Amino acid sequence: MLDETRLVLQLAIGLVFLLSACGKLLNPHGFARGVMDYQVLPNSLAYGVGLVLIPVEVLLAVSHLSGWLLAFAVPLALAILASFAAAVAVNLRRRRVLPCYCFGDHGGETISRRSLIRLLLLVAGELLLLANPTLFATSQLVYPHRLAGFSDLGLVLFWAIFLLVAGLWFLSIADVMEVLRPAGLDSRSGLPPPDTPS
Repeated sequence: MLDETRLVLQLAIGLVFLLSACGKLLNPHGFARGVMDYQVLPNSLAYGVGLVLIPVEVLLAVSHLSGWLLAFAVPLALAILASFAAAVAVNLRRRRVLPCYCFGDHGGETISRRSLIRLLLLVAGELLLLANPTLFATSQLVYPHRLAGFSDLGLVLFWAIFLLVAGLWFLSIADVMEVLRPAGLDSRSGLPPPDTPS
């Protein structure tokens, strides 16, 4: 059961890296400038790091989705995600309002506690993959080694996508509660606001 859970988690993380890399490939220079905006690296280094991160994320996606070189990809992904989390935490502490750049530079959300929690959940997922005792013992691809057929693959991909959707829903539960709250109630107490004189 734990092996199947790790496989679902591995594929879910692979999908996150794939979506992230695809968004950044649309405008690599915009993403590289975004890395500079975080002001955690010197500008001369930050731009180059931003450009290098995109193909690295593509490789991490391929590795997580196929199992190819996973023993190298998991520690690398852990280091990158921890670095992203540190950069977001530093800028939140500085009270800076910045785009997240999580999935490229096209609009999107600004950094927040939610984006930090999302990164920390991905770090936790990579730690669970790293704790697999067979991670460094095998270099076989995921599918022939761990899945019996296409129906198993479909089921695992279904659970990976379900995990991502459930995670997104969990991270936006406060927004969901705000929408479900009846109109006219105070958002903190749940009581109608006091009458105000006209």
